[in-house]
Amino acid sequence: MTAPITPPNPFYVPLDREVTRSLDGTWRCAPDPDDRGEADGWHRTGVQGRACPVPAAWQFVFDDLREYRGPVWYERQLTVSSEHAGRRVALVFAGVDYHATVWVNGHLAGTHEDGYLPFAVDVTRLVSFDRPDRITVRASVPEDQLEIPGDETSGSHQSGIWRPVWMEVTGTTHFCDMFVAPDLPAGRVSVRIGITAPSHPSARSVRLHLRADGPDGGAHAVLTEGERTLDAVSRGGNEWELAPVCVARHIVPFGAS
Repeated sequence: MTAPITPPNPFYVPLDREVTRSLDGTWRCAPDPDDRGEADGWHRTGVQGRACPVPAAWQFVFDDLREYRGPVWYERQLTVSSEHAGRRVALVFAGVDYHATVWVNGHLAGTHEDGYLPFAVDVTRLVSFDRPDRITVRASVPEDQLEIPGDETSGSHQSGIWRPVWMEVTGTTHFCDMFVAPDLPAGRVSVRIGITAPSHPSARSVRLHLRADGPDGGAHAVLTEGERTLDAVSRGGNEWELAPVCVARHIVPFGAS
């Protein structure tokens, strides 16, 4: 069930995952000018609205919403195969302007604030497996929010789910972020990796494998000593960070899974 995340975007790079499924396409959406949707239980009863494309800014899709600044609700169905039971299932949003609230089958899955930053919502405990699940998103833009999400060049305002959405499946311990800093004079790359793991009361060891695919098509070892066990320290919640920083000898693109 692996599918490329499209369209590619130079402003964010998704981590490679073993299983991904694009959720771009037709959703239902409905404006909520009186901001009554949550109080009236739209996340429980379903969004009664019109078909709309995702990703897309509502200002560019509907003429009657061109100047609209209130909340808009989105909804679609998703069926997750039972073959993924016991693994982490997450919804990834590359950009929702500005406040986003996500429910699955009427249950709160997560919230996020920022129009540009991608975010992931772990929905493992909420999906039904082999049965349709209802994904509901409320997006709102406060009047005093001066940030103008867009295509980074047009300067036009783009509200709502304006970047791609996908589902990903990983192990319960997985890479959640990667920061790469090239050192051109030294001919090397520093790589800092964030790992999310189930809660544990003390420090743990993580065995890390990294491989860089070079421009010549060959695989290059990233860790100079090959396999290495690194101490992982808790950063709070379920997020762990590896230390020390891994150093690569080649400045080449690579991914993590």
